[in-house]
Amino acid sequence: MLFDNVIAFDHYRQKIYLITGVRSVDLEQSYEKAEAKLNEIEKLLKTGEKMEFPPIQLKTEIKPQFSEEKYEEMIEKAKHYIREGDIFQVVLSNPMRAKAEGSLFDTYRVLRTHNPSPYMFYFPV
Repeated sequence: MLFDNVIAFDHYRQKIYLITGVRSVDLEQSYEKAEAKLNEIEKLLKTGEKMEFPPIQLKTEIKPQFSEEKYEEMIEKAKHYIREGDIFQVVLSNPMRAKAEGSLFDTYRVLRTHNPSPYMFYFPV
């Protein structure tokens, strides 16, 4: 599994969901272990220290991944595929990149406020 535990926040309902997996091998023991882990996470959420993050600072200029010409080529290629019937829809993007120091979580929070999406998430790796 890619992750062991999830803390999901439903912004619409203003609720937090704690999620963990239960292995089917020794179901009863696995369930008890998962329940203990969820209780531990709940306790941390209720009593843990508030985290302070340093403000983000850009270290390089923000640049698109693709040049304007390359992006226009991608658009024309997508139009061609649509005309040929290979696709009927496409979502193109041109990610912006920059080196930065500070809290990426705060960056996520700003983006979530300015451009909310039901598919938006913060996934540190």
